[in-house]
Amino acid sequence: MCIFADNTKFLKICTLNKLVKILLSLFVLLSVIACARIGKPPGGPIDEDPPVIVKSKPVNYATNYKRKTVFVGFDEFIKLEDAFTEFTISPPLEETPLPRTKGKGIVVDLHYADLDSFTYTLDFGESIVDNNESNPLLDFQFVVSILPHIDSFSISGRIIDAFTHQPDEEGMFVHLYSNLSDTMPLTTKPSYLARTNSEGNYRINHVAPGTYSIFVLKDANANMIFDMPSEIIGFANEWVHLYPDSFPVEPDSVNSILMNGEMEQTDTSSIEDSENLMADTDSVATDSIEFMTYGYYIDLFSFTEAAPYQQYLVEYDRVNPEKLQFIFNDTNSNPPGIRLLDTIVEEDNWYLLEANARLDTLVYWIPDSSLLMRDSITVELTYPETDTTGNLITTVDTLLLTAKIEKETTGSRGKSDGKERKGFKLPFGSKEEVTDTLPPPPPRVSFKNNINSSAHDLYRPVIFTPAVPVFTFDQSKINLVRMEDTLEFPAAFTLKTDSAKFRQLRLDVDFEPNTQYILNLYEGAFTDIYGRTIDSIAFKFTTQKDDHYGIVSMKLSNITSPVILQLLDPNEKVLKQKQLFGDGMVEFDFLNPGTYLLKLIFDDNANGIWDTGDYERKLQPERVSYYPSELDVRSNWTLEYDWVVE
Repeated sequence: MCIFADNTKFLKICTLNKLVKILLSLFVLLSVIACARIGKPPGGPIDEDPPVIVKSKPVNYATNYKRKTVFVGFDEFIKLEDAFTEFTISPPLEETPLPRTKGKGIVVDLHYADLDSFTYTLDFGESIVDNNESNPLLDFQFVVSILPHIDSFSISGRIIDAFTHQPDEEGMFVHLYSNLSDTMPLTTKPSYLARTNSEGNYRINHVAPGTYSIFVLKDANANMIFDMPSEIIGFANEWVHLYPDSFPVEPDSVNSILMNGEMEQTDTSSIEDSENLMADTDSVATDSIEFMTYGYYIDLFSFTEAAPYQQYLVEYDRVNPEKLQFIFNDTNSNPPGIRLLDTIVEEDNWYLLEANARLDTLVYWIPDSSLLMRDSITVELTYPETDTTGNLITTVDTLLLTAKIEKETTGSRGKSDGKERKGFKLPFGSKEEVTDTLPPPPPRVSFKNNINSSAHDLYRPVIFTPAVPVFTFDQSKINLVRMEDTLEFPAAFTLKTDSAKFRQLRLDVDFEPNTQYILNLYEGAFTDIYGRTIDSIAFKFTTQKDDHYGIVSMKLSNITSPVILQLLDPNEKVLKQKQLFGDGMVEFDFLNPGTYLLKLIFDDNANGIWDTGDYERKLQPERVSYYPSELDVRSNWTLEYDWVVE
């Protein structure tokens, strides 16, 4: 209690002291509450642990299993990712059930499955992840047996592509068939199966004794049957015999599957209909299950079969007034026959043929100006075609090819005159050339080249590729000089057409290293089939230094059949290749510094290409081998290797 002579003056002080005491008491109380609060500090490490199994019904590796529901419980909430592709049951059922989440667990309903006398392996792959961080539980398998024992054989290995030796990262299926008929993969689901992981590894566990055939399938339509020619496959030529006396030695070890004691406990608080789900008096629960495991290991190669030979015309078009184009789906042994209809021209002179090596893409250039003026051309095309029975027949088609229409909507001064002109521009010199108020400059030959102005490769010729075939070239209107300081010295060269590529011109030069050159092309150097020539143009470039390149020298031994040795870049693009028929030295020179690969193709039929396999004929793909290490090529170095081919 405050007593003051001047009540007015000191009443305010007394009230203020009380307020301070109240605020101080509140501060102390809040501090005590804050100190007493228990909580998780902010931040902390990210959860990187996969879900942990704490219970299951029945226990994993249960025998005499009669019910048709499996439950697996975890220490946290989980979710399923890509279960349709990741989850498998082996042996496969007529209708594969999908796992579903329930509480902190997974349920697999087998109610509609007709379980036979087998050990069943439920493989979840990488589908089980925790709910928060999506940490996967890798390669988890749950095993139950209808029998009083667990089948104890397994087959494992690796599947890689026969040509690239790379695994299929999306995964493939490995099938076992107890029926040894060759038609089984084409008509019937397998007896057992497993899915490869991203590294191509597979393992089929708990296989019953027996003799099996092995088949690999990239199942495009998810029916477990090889019924699409485009599906990737693989197979073993020999059957696999899985019997204890088939193995030359005793099994390597006795596998002991230790069951976590917590897994035998059943917590049904989070499971609906728990009494029905967990009531399973026939399952066996034990702390340790021991059985003998016999493992068989086999690697296989995957491939896509060559498509059945079919020949037909895919596309035809008059790309522009100057050329007709025909595209076939497959290689032709000879160019198709072509004949003009409704047009009178000299049959032997109305076209120039440009075709690729496979003769599946053919371009007919039209040099005749009277044909160019026609907006449509009718031709009769005669070519081989595959009929419905797979036999080649001769087809004669009458085809109408219409030129692309080029619309012009501007007048001579670039302003619209309100009129729409339709037609196409004729090559310079044609009788009915389209002109404007002011005559346009004469059209010129356009072309591409491969000149590297700063470091042109010493071994590489200069290549010119005109947009239209060249009718003539005049070497006297081409000048090449080598520069030394400010002095020019004539450099010898030869110009010729490239026999492999219809429109290319090849300028061969014996280049000197690290030297500047000037290449002059004068008007008239090239003249195309329409009489057009080029504008004068000069190219200045410097050649590469001779010590820039490296060399790979490879001695191959133990070559017993024809082989193709390929030099590849890191992306497996073929840079150079050579064919060998026995042991010998191979040298790849003028290599830019960098990393290279060497691939060896065992060309059994000596046709110069790699051939794929064929299941019906039981032909494996031609074998491929890679040199064990990459080749690190350096400037001015020669790398020498010995390769004893196995």
